[in-house]
This record gives sequence, C-alpha cells and structure tokens, in this order.
Amino acid sequence: MSQSSINRRFAILHEIEKYLTEAESSKVTAYSHLAGNGATAALEAKLCSLYGAKYALCVSSATNGLMYLLMAAGLRKSDILTTPLSFGGTIAGALALDCRFYFAKINDSTLNIDVDSITNILDSIPGIKAIVATEFAGNSYDMEAMHYICEQRGIWHFVDSAQSLGYNYGISNIADYNDAMVVSFGTGKTVSAGGEGGAIITNNLELYQKLMSICQHPHRQERDCGIGLSSELALNGRIHPIAAIIANETFESGLQELIQKRKVMIDVLKRLSRLKSVSCILNQNGGTFYHSPFIVENECNFKKEFANSPLADEYYYTKACFVSIPEQLLRIGEEYRIGLYDEDNLEKTLKQLYLLHPKN
Repeated sequence: MSQSSINRRFAILHEIEKYLTEAESSKVTAYSHLAGNGATAALEAKLCSLYGAKYALCVSSATNGLMYLLMAAGLRKSDILTTPLSFGGTIAGALALDCRFYFAKINDSTLNIDVDSITNILDSIPGIKAIVATEFAGNSYDMEAMHYICEQRGIWHFVDSAQSLGYNYGISNIADYNDAMVVSFGTGKTVSAGGEGGAIITNNLELYQKLMSICQHPHRQERDCGIGLSSELALNGRIHPIAAIIANETFESGLQELIQKRKVMIDVLKRLSRLKSVSCILNQNGGTFYHSPFIVENECNFKKEFANSPLADEYYYTKACFVSIPEQLLRIGEEYRIGLYDEDNLEKTLKQLYLLHPKN
C-alpha cells in the first residue's frame, strides 16, 4: 500500500471518529445529517461542480436513485426504452413500479445505446415515456443527440451513470444534456463510499423538489424546499453519514487515480488492437474502464495471438459473462414486460465480448 493510500485511510478514519464522537455527544450532529449537511452537502457540491449541475442529491444506492427518478417523474406503469446490455439495477426500480420495457440496439463501437436507431423505435412505439440510457463499462454515448430527440418528443432522458463516475465528457456542463444522471459510490467504482451509496444529479428544480418529497427526511425538505413541502411519508433513501464521509474523502483521490489508470489502459487497448483477431473498443479516451472490454473476431486465433504477445506477461483476459436484461426478465417469468428486442444483434455482441485485467 502506498503512503498516499495510508494517509487517505487515516484521514477517513479521523473524520468517521470525529462524526461518531460528535453524534454521541450532541443531537445537533445527528439531526444535521438528516438535513443533508456535513459530508453529504460537501459531496453534493463536488458532484455539482464536476457535472456542471445545479442540484445533486445523495441517496442510498444508484439502483434506488433510478427508481426515485421514475417515481418523481410520475412514470409508474409506463413504457420505458433502455438498453439490453446493462446490470439489472438499471430496470430494477422500474420493474417494481410495474413498467414495461423496450430495448434499443447496441452500438458496437461503444456497447451503449445506439442513438441512430432511437427515432425509428419512437415512431413505431409512441407510448414510450422515458429513455434510461446506460453508460456501460464506463463509456458514454452521443448524449447531446439523444437529448435533442427526447426534447423534441417530450419524453424523459435519464442516464444510468453508475459505471462512469469521472468520465471525461470534454465539456463542463454535461448536466444540460439530460434530465438527470445517477452515479454510484459502490464497490469498484471511481469514488468509493465503503460499500454502497449513490447520487442523483439534475438541473430540473421541479424534479429535484419532487425527489425531496419522495426519499429525503422532512428536515432536508424544510432546508432545501421550504416547510410547505415537508412530508413525513418520504422513503428513507438518503445516504448513510459514514458512507458520505468516505465518498467525500476519496472523491479527489479517486478522480486522480482514474486519470492515471486511463492513460495506462488507453495504451494497453491500442497495443491489444494490433492483434489481427481483435476488434478493439477504442472509443474510450474519456472512459472509466470499469471492465476494459474488447471484441474478439476469432476466438481461436485470439488465444494464440495473445499468448505470444508481450501483453500476456502483464494482463489476462476473461470472456464476458453478462446476462442481458431481457434474459433476466425471461428467467423470472416477466416476459410480458419485454417489448421490442433485437436478440440477434445482442447475442452476437455478447459472444464476442472479452474483458482485460491487469495481473497485479
């Protein structure tokens, strides 16, 4: 463990001990957390700055954050368009809200939603109320084009950014190109909360206030929205104070480490793309490299080429074991929730998808 990691760990422990001591001796500290003060407020301010957003709301997890968004937008029992290639958390909340799902095509160069195919889908299925687009494997999509389509048609544009915290969009106001984004502080993410946590980021004041009434304590509602909006019927969706402390203390260091990791992995993926059997996903100059995926054209040839390359000394690969969301729905007997679905397109992608990992 490096000295900087040791120093960071001691700083986190110091802040946690300080919070526990103050919370035990004074009710003010505990109630202050309920209102979203302290580390929670500091973390939200950092997120607003990073995404160029007006509002950020820390929640218990990204999965819950996506569900709260759908509730705040009034999308219970609605038709949702999303991507078939993602973690189940993308639609878990929508499933609980009795929504029906339609699945867009996958763009082979990003493994994200294929924006070019969206217009035809919306033309054929006019009942779709929202698009939930995943930034899969820490890579993004043409968010500006997607948002233009959504604005023209009056539908919601939400971004599941659970895997992409720290993505380099190249602009400082990415929050202008969606209705809301949801990030994660879970295990393996750029910024860690020690196990679980997330946040919703938006420029939409009405949506933000509705989220307050759905998932935040009345003290927070009073502080941010006025006593008139106070609701004791809200779900307890706020982030735990210790999780907020950890995420706040690891925020800058996590982003700095990501920059270094990105440089290394861009170089590695370029070297990997020189293998004739690989069609590398190189559109990741801003990515967070959550999985470092690449496409293999010929499995047998790839195994031979990789074994004989210098990369084999430093890295190993695994074949992707992702289960598509439609497949998950079929397994649990929810096939009636599945609308448009290009199964052939996705199956081919999954069969050719591999992940690269450093040995150390």
